[in-house]
Amino acid sequence: MLSDDLRFFSREEQTKITLSTLKKKDISNLAALSAFSLDELRQSFIDTFQDRLSPATKIKSTAPWQTLGFTLIELVMVITVISILAIIVIPKYFDLTTDSRIAAVKGLAASVLEGSTTAASQCTITPGCFVTGMTWLLTIGPGHYQMWNGYPDAGDTLGANEIDTLISVSDQFSVSLSPPDTTLWQLTNAPIPANCAVQYKEATSSTIPPVITVLTSGC
Repeated sequence: MLSDDLRFFSREEQTKITLSTLKKKDISNLAALSAFSLDELRQSFIDTFQDRLSPATKIKSTAPWQTLGFTLIELVMVITVISILAIIVIPKYFDLTTDSRIAAVKGLAASVLEGSTTAASQCTITPGCFVTGMTWLLTIGPGHYQMWNGYPDAGDTLGANEIDTLISVSDQFSVSLSPPDTTLWQLTNAPIPANCAVQYKEATSSTIPPVITVLTSGC
């Protein structure tokens, strides 16, 4: 019997011999098929006839280890890793965004302080400028700036000759007045712009300089 003769061959050889017997329609040896699984028979059939097929009709193997896709465990692991990354990375991203807004506000405050100090220094060497209770139109380069109590004026007019025109400000800030004596720059993309801002309150005398306040609670 065929099944007895096959014991001297490898599993792969046994399968091919069995298929060869089937091609000869040797029905008496069909019982030999019971010794093989469907996957073994199918793969042997593919290997036997693959070379005779055109490229367009090549048979694709679907052995269990070649099947595409993810197992449930793999999906759970991927989801877990993504969740961990989200927990760690997203808060850090928002922290960086907050830090960058605070840095922008502090940078503007430094520019306001530098502009005010530079103007005040120029005012002290200009006769009649550094006087309490008086305004003075100070010339700095090509510009003319209104001084009050020896420092740049604020809180009266925008875009004229007060502190807002003395410094260069990024367009991410909006400027407004808080009459009668304060100019306010707000960071427009902050969660709460009014609390992510720089305030410049004009000097109350020649001996009391302007007050520059940095607000970051809304950044």
